[in-house]
Amino acid sequence: MAKQINYQKKPKEISEETKKEIKQARADIKVGKFYTHSQVKRKLDL
Repeated sequence: MAKQINYQKKPKEISEETKKEIKQARADIKVGKFYTHSQVKRKLDL
């Protein structure tokens, strides 16, 4: 009988600061504060 090996890594806990940044980013997106890919390219002259 073959032995099963679990290669999955345990998810790492994210910091409170990162959680706050994610929450803020989601709120910004909800109110329309974001740039499209096209806008970023134009702004960076790409």
